[in-house]
Amino acid sequence: MRRLLTIWLFVLVPAFAIGTATPSLAAEGRWTELTPMPIAAGGLDSATVNGLTYAIGGSTSGFATFLQTTQVYAPKTNTWLELAPMPTARINLAVAAAGGLVYAIGGYVGPGAPTKAVEAYDPITNIWHVAASLPDRRASAAAVTVGGRIFVVGGVNGNPLGFATTTDVYDPSTDSWSFAAPIPTPRIHLRAAVSGGQIYAIGGRDKAGVTSTVEVYRPTTNTWSEAAPMITPRAVPGVATGDDGVIYAVGGCCASGLPVAVTEAYNPATDTWSTLAPMPTARGSLVASLGLDGEILAIGGFTGPPSNPSASDLVEAFHP
Repeated sequence: MRRLLTIWLFVLVPAFAIGTATPSLAAEGRWTELTPMPIAAGGLDSATVNGLTYAIGGSTSGFATFLQTTQVYAPKTNTWLELAPMPTARINLAVAAAGGLVYAIGGYVGPGAPTKAVEAYDPITNIWHVAASLPDRRASAAAVTVGGRIFVVGGVNGNPLGFATTTDVYDPSTDSWSFAAPIPTPRIHLRAAVSGGQIYAIGGRDKAGVTSTVEVYRPTTNTWSEAAPMITPRAVPGVATGDDGVIYAVGGCCASGLPVAVTEAYNPATDTWSTLAPMPTARGSLVASLGLDGEILAIGGFTGPPSNPSASDLVEAFHP
């Protein structure tokens, strides 16, 4: 298995096209459909290592089964591969990459049961190992990497179950956690992205409901500030940063809990949002990542009403 995996990871044959073009009628940008995931999942998260996108965990339709899945997408060949399963099945986890490893952080391991568990996946060996646990139980948070350290913001904590205020920082070199300045607006089901070395905490649900709030953390000064809010309030959108530093927020759930197809872009240089071509398929609790040619990949998620969500295997690409 290891020999086959190594060949697949490092001897990828470039493809001439990664999808069938189905241009949107909306004003700016277009969407194409790519190869679906092997296993449909919503409430998953993802990270990219060496141009490959690792989609981790989540749940099947109706939250019937929490997943241990590790699925990797190769944009060059528009193909997926199932890898070694994560030791701890979970939904609404946070995933980030650092030092060539993919870290699965927190999440729900059962109804109303967030976990401290942190597990790291090595793409070279196809092996998971246990890393230092979070300081507190955490789920529905967001995680990103800056300067080799992983920052975990927002979410639900466990003392008791409530909105987490702490910004937890993991250092892979010491396998240890520390704390940074707390997020000004505690939120669950938010997403985060990095642009220009700064962390943008986007959307989610605060104590008043679904929000469009965007706040910026600067690691160099350990301070937070406000940024322009999203045009459309949303929880659990897919968020990714383009090659030009623009942050894209795709899909998500509106106040009613129904998924939306909205695509919006944030320009940090002007502190402004713009509306782009909507996703072909409305989805919430999806993930987004950057493709090899600057496209934004919208992966998995849930369709349908929150009372009976249907896990999706769809992968659609937005071309700015």
